Amino acid sequence: MIFAQKTAAAIRDLLGGEHADVGYNPYWVTYYPARMAAKDGESVNVVLRIVNDAERRVTGVVWARGYGDVEFEVEEVEYEAKAGEVCEIPLMVKVKEGARKGIHVLTADVEYDGELFGEPVTGYVVVE
Repeated sequence: MIFAQKTAAAIRDLLGGEHADVGYNPYWVTYYPARMAAKDGESVNVVLRIVNDAERRVTGVVWARGYGDVEFEVEEVEYEAKAGEVCEIPLMVKVKEGARKGIHVLTADVEYDGELFGEPVTGYVVVE
């Protein structure tokens, strides 16, 4: 327990109080649902959630990306999250015609209050 508290304190000191959570909370940005099923040529909805634990408003940009035979209809989205808010960004994922069966990866680069985080989030589309 003491090690965890010391580690959290070190990260908080390094990143500053308002950005510390992105250093040790792996769920500050998530796809919901994290895994979904789809058929060849189908579109599915997913939500990118960004947690703002800062005591003020945070803005940024999300660059959504699909690997394999999936792609986002809109790849770049600006967002604003109020203090303490979980910002939800609805996105549409299209499974390409003739997509191979199996798992295809969703990810995103996230700018959070002027700091860029490369692919801190992963989701999956399972093509049946």
